[in-house]
Amino acid sequence: MSHPEEKATPKEKRTTRLKGRLAQNFPFFRYGSRKGMVAGLLMGAYLLILQVGVAEPSSLLRFLKYLILAAVLGFSIYQYREHLPKGKVFRNGILLGLYITFVSALTLVAFNGLVYAVNADWAIDKFSLEPGSLGEFLVIDGVLFFEILVYGLILTFIWLQYFKSQVQQN
Repeated sequence: MSHPEEKATPKEKRTTRLKGRLAQNFPFFRYGSRKGMVAGLLMGAYLLILQVGVAEPSSLLRFLKYLILAAVLGFSIYQYREHLPKGKVFRNGILLGLYITFVSALTLVAFNGLVYAVNADWAIDKFSLEPGSLGEFLVIDGVLFFEILVYGLILTFIWLQYFKSQVQQN
């Protein structure tokens, strides 16, 4: 007689393996999704205010959106690490940071798409490229998505190093 584990699909096996690596009794995906959506919406609202309220926002003002992402990532990793056994914080923190960053990037891209649908003049522009056509808009959204992923992972790494040094001092 065969065991139910043998009939599991490859996707179910991967999911089971991933869940085994995460903190027990912690709603990883729900928590990460919520924090990612909050970060994406806050960054989108900030960029919309800049786009509508400031005639020519500087690169520095646009770059400050990453302070929002940094705050959400730092707060989230800080809370998550309390649910993890010692020695598992770094790897699991990277996973959480990646997930939050991915969700926030998707949320910001979707937010920008909604803004573009309402009024193309309010959509986020990058450098000297303005979303005059759908193609230009998609290029901007693609660049924005990957830019957030890169900065989010860098910020996650910085937070994890900070928390690691805090644990070593105690």
